[in-house]
Amino acid sequence: TGKPWFAGKNFIGSSPVSEIMPINSMLNFSKLRLKLEVNGHIKQNALCNNMIWSPLEILSQISLDVPLVPGDLIFTGTPEGVGPLKIGDKIDASIEKIVKLSFSII
Repeated sequence: TGKPWFAGKNFIGSSPVSEIMPINSMLNFSKLRLKLEVNGHIKQNALCNNMIWSPLEILSQISLDVPLVPGDLIFTGTPEGVGPLKIGDKIDASIEKIVKLSFSII
């Protein structure tokens, strides 16, 4: 407790999720591009190979302590460019060529 990010990130509706995409064994996680736009302006845009730990390293580490099953969601950090959102902002988030999520702050 006492950490400002807990209250700022954990509230009802704080985790919008796109449709769930099954993992394809041919998918190269390091080349996945994560992109976030706020009101049409790019705020975050990075490849997964810029992460401190790769998606496969994250899965491997978590699976040592937690039984993972299909449909589990794993939340990690995000690329640089984090900033505040306000009522009325339109958000477009995507994993390039795989999935897209759009919503507005109400």
